[in-house]
Amino acid sequence: MTRMEEDNLPQPLPHRLVEVMLVVGFDEDTGLPKPPGKEPEIDYSLDNIFKNDYEPCVLAAVSSSTMVYFHPFIRKDETYPPSNTHATHSSSQMTSLPELSVSRQIHRFSKHPTRLLSSSRNPKIMSHHMSTKGQVIAVPELPVSDEVIRSVAAFCFPDGAKVYKERPENCVHFLVLTDMSGSETYTSCLTFYRPYIVEKDEQGNLYFSLETSPAALEFGQTKCYTPNCILLISKYPYYTVLKACLSSLTALIEKDQKDMYTFIKEYAHILTWTPVPPAGDVAIELNLCQLSLTINPPDHCEKPVIDFPMYLTFLCFPIEEVLRIITCILVEERLLFLTTNYALLTVVMESFRNFILPFSWRFTYVPVLPSKSLGFLQAPGTFMFGCHSRHKEEAEQVEGLVLVDIDTGMVKINPDENGKVKNIPMMPLEPANVFKSKCKQIVLQFTLMDLNRPFIYNMEELHQRYNMKIRQCNSALASSCLELMVNLFRDIIFDTRVEHRRFKRDSFLDRKNESDREFYERVSSSDMFKVFLQDRFNEKSDYWSDLEMRTRKEAGVEQNPKANLVIGGRRLIRKASSLTLFSQIVSPDKDFIKFKLPDIVNSRQYVKNSLVALNKAVKECPDYGQRATFQYLRGLFHVANGDNIAAMDDLINLSAATVSLHHSRFVLRMLLLF
Repeated sequence: MTRMEEDNLPQPLPHRLVEVMLVVGFDEDTGLPKPPGKEPEIDYSLDNIFKNDYEPCVLAAVSSSTMVYFHPFIRKDETYPPSNTHATHSSSQMTSLPELSVSRQIHRFSKHPTRLLSSSRNPKIMSHHMSTKGQVIAVPELPVSDEVIRSVAAFCFPDGAKVYKERPENCVHFLVLTDMSGSETYTSCLTFYRPYIVEKDEQGNLYFSLETSPAALEFGQTKCYTPNCILLISKYPYYTVLKACLSSLTALIEKDQKDMYTFIKEYAHILTWTPVPPAGDVAIELNLCQLSLTINPPDHCEKPVIDFPMYLTFLCFPIEEVLRIITCILVEERLLFLTTNYALLTVVMESFRNFILPFSWRFTYVPVLPSKSLGFLQAPGTFMFGCHSRHKEEAEQVEGLVLVDIDTGMVKINPDENGKVKNIPMMPLEPANVFKSKCKQIVLQFTLMDLNRPFIYNMEELHQRYNMKIRQCNSALASSCLELMVNLFRDIIFDTRVEHRRFKRDSFLDRKNESDREFYERVSSSDMFKVFLQDRFNEKSDYWSDLEMRTRKEAGVEQNPKANLVIGGRRLIRKASSLTLFSQIVSPDKDFIKFKLPDIVNSRQYVKNSLVALNKAVKECPDYGQRATFQYLRGLFHVANGDNIAAMDDLINLSAATVSLHHSRFVLRMLLLF
């Protein structure tokens, strides 16, 4: 791509669905690299390749504007992104990057001395002999942090990577990656296996070539399946949407292995130019090759979108254990979740993070901890980790650690050095009983929902029905969890002096039953509770305060003109069960208006077409809230088009009633451009 073409590219789209797509594993360029610190084996027999562990590598990265290959040396793909003059994906046009003036760097690990045999994209590249010496190489600017690029391979293959004689089943798991600044990104990973032919020469060197069509093996050859993992990294937890994208992509790759990067570029180009809808009634619809996708908005501007089945947590644990785990999180214990299914780790742990809203876990959080990083279990401080059940025996040696076994549905607390087991307080009985009753009903109704419905044989309709059920169940469970948090902490308002930014903890605890006091003592000492109090001091109007205000009368709380002062009386709160009898769950089956994104060929024309479609939607939409959403989306595309004045016009002119649609940080960043 020429400099003129690069200058003509639009700006990256803010609030996009995917930041970057990564490919991790082995290929013709990497050979089979040994893990750091392990000497190459002298016996190069073909059978041994199935016994060893190998160090997976980041093979490629694709953002909205750049595609980079990392091996055997870093080079950019000059045909990406596609433009009016580059409509095809010819991977032979590469530019090596030996002296990029960027600060981003990664370390290449020591490689097994492997020579390469392949019908390559570039013979000069393919004939490069892999060096056994580690080196530091520069990486072009990508929308993910340095540490993500350096460490992500270990999270793709938490138990290490091998090659196989028989093709294993493809598998999916999910990650939450946190950089040094504390910013989280959400990742869906799909591991699939590519067929390679391996042969050995007289000197013991292994040759590695992709099998593009079935053929009989010659003497001295063997066939193996090497793992590749494709990751979609997003700032938003659309786990299921990204899983659908990856499933569609790998299905295409497995039909035509040699064109893998052609498909990857096409998918990445679409997904990195897809905006995420704000909270409201408008969903975004797009065509991803032959797949039709719908991206639903979050329920509330301050809540993360829930794009995974939360009811699975209630299938894994008895309701009493769910409450016990919630208590462990609220009192900030050190927790380790264990299961044999890596996909379950993130789903269950993310469910619990949603259960405790508006409280937010502020400590170390790693849903999938690689096997080689188990030493972090001995680290001081508070954390929430997840790992494979095979490490349970090792985890049981860590003093005071709370073990949450997803496979058995049991919670166990390791004794300390004196053999004493830490006590976890019981959650107050009345709010707990209300929660148990509602959640049991919700899960039961979800299970029986389709019993009286006829079978559906249309796959698209079946998929839509399933997604609707999950959305209904998630909404009901999230509402019940919010009711639990309101029932537990409603009466802090009577011990809070807003004007003095003071909370009378002793008075708050004195009013509690003796059996509940330990719970509130532990929770009120936590860091999460202090942040929650700060929001009350700031008179923050959020989903917790909205529900608390709406249900005061039903809960037996009388309005007081001095609500921000401490009330001297005792037991002003009625039974928590009264709250559930009168509160209403937000309708979970509401229909979204779908905005169809135009098809994308090149990004410049796509931005223009999107602006035309959004101009029409703003002009024709009769509903004020939906029109505000279209206006917000139009502002994002104005940014991509380089028209910052028009973007600020759209965002600032949104009414105060719809100010929650746009992100304050985004508006602030826009203002700094002037």
